[in-house]
Amino acid sequence: MYNNLWSQVGFYQDVARLRRDVESLLAQMASLKPNVGSFNSNGRQVTLFYLYGTIPIWFSGNQYNIPVTVYFDPPYPTQGPRCFVTPTPTMKIKPRHKHVDQRGMIYLPYLSSWNQHTSSLTELTTMISSTFSSDPPVYAVSQSEAQQQPSPPPQPEPVSRPPVQAAPVKSRLDTLKEDIKQKVRSRWQTVLEPKVKEMDELLDTQEKLEQRELIVTQQMQIIESETERMESDVVTLKKTQGQAEETIKREKGRPFVASEFVQGADPRSRQLIDVTAQASAFDDLIDSLADAFHNKAIGLDDFLDSVRETAKEQFFCRKLKEKATLAAKQAPPGGASGTGGG
Repeated sequence: MYNNLWSQVGFYQDVARLRRDVESLLAQMASLKPNVGSFNSNGRQVTLFYLYGTIPIWFSGNQYNIPVTVYFDPPYPTQGPRCFVTPTPTMKIKPRHKHVDQRGMIYLPYLSSWNQHTSSLTELTTMISSTFSSDPPVYAVSQSEAQQQPSPPPQPEPVSRPPVQAAPVKSRLDTLKEDIKQKVRSRWQTVLEPKVKEMDELLDTQEKLEQRELIVTQQMQIIESETERMESDVVTLKKTQGQAEETIKREKGRPFVASEFVQGADPRSRQLIDVTAQASAFDDLIDSLADAFHNKAIGLDDFLDSVRETAKEQFFCRKLKEKATLAAKQAPPGGASGTGGG
C-alpha cells in the first residue's frame, strides 16, 4: 500500500527527495499519514501527494492534537508544501488568527521563505507546533453547536486560489468599522511598528550577547584547565627537583657517562625520558593551538576539538609519567649502574 502511493506520483519533480523527506518526518511524527488524492483545479483533475493527521501542541500544561493536512505540489522541493488546519466537527477555527485564515490555510515565515537546500519538513512541523502552542488555531464547540453548524467545507483546491468574490454593499456600520480599522493601521505604523522594530533589535542584540557569553564561558573553561595543568606541572617540577637532588647525591663521585643520561641506562629510565619528552610536546602543541586561535588561523570549534583531543592524550601521558617516575624512585640506588655494567 505504502509503495503503491509512490508509484502514483512519478510525475513529481524529485520523487526521491519527496520520499526521503516524508519518511524522515514520519519517523519522528507517527501521527501523520501519507496518501494520494485527486482534486479539481480550473476544471481539470490533478493528483497530489499529501499528509493528513495531527500535530501535537502543548498549551497551559496540557497536550492537544491539532488536525492538519499538508499538500505537496509537483514542483516540490523547489516549492514548499501548503499546510491547512482541518478542524473536526467539534472544533472551529479561531477568528482573526495571526497564522491561519478562515479557510484553514497556515501562513508562517518559514513557509514563505522556503528554501529547497536548507528547509525541511521536520523543522516545518516543529515550527507549526511551537507557533500553535503559543496561540492555538482552533477552539472546541459544544455538541449542540457542532450539530447546528453546517458541514465543513471541502478542502481548497490544491493548485489554484479561490475566486475573488464581489464585495457586498457597505452599510453605515461597515463604513464605520473600516474607518476604525484604518485608524488602527495608521496608529500601528506611527506608534507600534517602531516599538516592534526596537524590540526586534533588542532581541538580536540579546542573541549576539548570548553567543559571546558562550564563547567567554568556553574560554574560561580553557583557562581553568590550563591553570590546573600548570599547578600540576609545578607539583611535578618540585618532585623532579627533589629526585634530581637525590640523584646528584647518589651519583656524586661516580664517573659521568653521557649515554646513560640521554638514552637511559635501564628500561625504566628510558621510559621516563620518552614520556617526559612526549608530555613536553603536548604542552608545546597546546601553546601552538592557542597562538593559532588568537591569530585567527583556526576557528573556535577546531580549536576546542584539538585542545580536547590533545588534553585527553596528555592526561594518559602524565599518568604514565607518574608511574614511570614512581618506579624509577623505588628502584634500588645502584639499579641504573648495575644494569649499565651488565
